[in-house]
Amino acid sequence: MVNKKPPILPLILCAFLALSAIYSIVTPLFESPDEIWHYEYVRWLVEGNGLPRPEDVGHAPWHQEGSQPPLYYILAALITAPIPTDNAAQVIRYNPHAAIGQPDSFGNKNMISHGEAEGWPWQGVVLAAHLARFFSILLGAITVAATYAAAVFIFPDRRAIAALAAAVVAFNPQFLFLSATVNNDNLVTACSAVAIWLCLRQLQFSQRDSAPAVSIKQLLLLGLLVGVAALSKLSGLGVAGLVGLTLMVIAWRGRSFAKLLRWGSIVGAVAVAVAGWWYLRNWLLFGDPLALQAMFAILPRRPVPPTASELLARLPGIWRSFWGVWGWFNVVADDWFYTIYTVLSLCGLLGITLTIPLQRFYKASRNR
Repeated sequence: MVNKKPPILPLILCAFLALSAIYSIVTPLFESPDEIWHYEYVRWLVEGNGLPRPEDVGHAPWHQEGSQPPLYYILAALITAPIPTDNAAQVIRYNPHAAIGQPDSFGNKNMISHGEAEGWPWQGVVLAAHLARFFSILLGAITVAATYAAAVFIFPDRRAIAALAAAVVAFNPQFLFLSATVNNDNLVTACSAVAIWLCLRQLQFSQRDSAPAVSIKQLLLLGLLVGVAALSKLSGLGVAGLVGLTLMVIAWRGRSFAKLLRWGSIVGAVAVAVAGWWYLRNWLLFGDPLALQAMFAILPRRPVPPTASELLARLPGIWRSFWGVWGWFNVVADDWFYTIYTVLSLCGLLGITLTIPLQRFYKASRNR
């Protein structure tokens, strides 16, 4: 009897879904950075207020999040629309003494004053927020699956590397934490991961062809992905650069620069059809297609740029937040936790550095 190994990706996804669901359930509502304002944008749409307008800035409960591209919030609003939110006053109660961004503080870690209204069975705002969290978890699963698929294209004969890549993403404590919260980062991250996979796939297929080309179907799909990413978060505009670079490489391989213009036109037209309306609306209403002025009205710019020494001083905190900083940047792990991940990362860098010399040594030893 042949002993077939179970497919590893479904196992990783099941473990990710289970762990992130636990995170979602045990993490008190709105106790991740900006989650309350992300949810308030969702609730704003559910209650029929429409997309933010200039007169809403500074007064609406969504704080600065109303300046964000709206796709995540629209989708979450559609999911939670049937749920009444008339108990918002009992659930959303700000803690005036919250020690935001102060991990050394004693007590007052929570942004919200929690009470019996959040108990089981979930109702109203509590149920809606948890459903939005579960939507985020599904987006996180897409990111994990796309990471695996991208790694398979890079290392087609080494599925273990693809499994490891997916596991590094899926079991990163910070990724689990953020995937289990109401946050538009989950949608733009999923879009970016899928874009990397599709671009790698297209590059590989074009490499096999003596006359590299991109099908209309692929161009439409890439354009749709660019539009969805741009409608998810401003950082999603970077997907357009990734897709553009991919098409440039394919055109260069086939010396078909005329085709590049046609490919770019198709991708751009689809992307504009999907997301262009939001940027045009911002331009007409706010005088700024990116709506950054609406964000700066609530989060003012720094009076002076940060110095190099200040940026360096922030690096340890940034490194820690990549692996695990919870709450509103005020719940941290013990030092050994970050030491483990630092050592693992250094081992990974060492492995990358030694990859080419070791491959040459291995080939040379086989040829002797």
